[in-house]
Amino acid sequence: MKSKPKDSSSTDPQSRTRKSSNHMGSDSVSETLSHLSKRLGNETLGTRLADANAQQRALLDFIIQRLQTVQKVQSLELQEMRNQNEWFRQVASGHEGYSLPDATRWHNCARTYQKAGEAISRGDLGRGAQLLERAAEEERDAQRDTPAQVREHLDPLARTQVSLPAGTVEMSTATVCNAITSPTGLKLADHILNISDVMEDSAPIRRIQPKNWWEIMEEEEDSDDSTEGIEPEEDEVVDDQ
Repeated sequence: MKSKPKDSSSTDPQSRTRKSSNHMGSDSVSETLSHLSKRLGNETLGTRLADANAQQRALLDFIIQRLQTVQKVQSLELQEMRNQNEWFRQVASGHEGYSLPDATRWHNCARTYQKAGEAISRGDLGRGAQLLERAAEEERDAQRDTPAQVREHLDPLARTQVSLPAGTVEMSTATVCNAITSPTGLKLADHILNISDVMEDSAPIRRIQPKNWWEIMEEEEDSDDSTEGIEPEEDEVVDDQ
């Protein structure tokens, strides 16, 4: 089955909704920063923003690294779809850990990682951290369901269960930072979402039908007939002189 690219044109209603929500999110961040400036003063706010901006860069780097890992594992699932002769017996016999590859299992976490990155980029750090926590859990679910024939090809980083950067879970939902342009690495999510290959079935195991008792006897009789009349060779005797 071949991948079916999704239409991401600007006429897509979902695309327009995303742009609208991003604009609303930016306005909300600006209002929060203005309120904090009045309450804390510019110097204190500047210190807090510097810390928040550093967290922003760290979280965006983390998201892109996770998307790269997810794309790599998804590629391995696609590769195993072409190598089913190497593992179809284990799947057909219900061998523990073996199951059919499914490249779409990574869609949920990729989509949520992308949303988290977009929120963090527009300065809504608290909301981005919330989405990031959900994306990590969705990736863990996909990792647990990854077939054994795919896991055995993973490097240590992809094999290790994802864990969030320190402080992400404890971050307040009201945490904000300066808005920046979304990094191009977030577009990896679109590539992951465009892959829709799924294996619905694998080749069945060919079982050899056991022979009936009379077939075995006939084969034994034929074997006896083929050796009948052949006299065994006598060992040559050498006289000592």
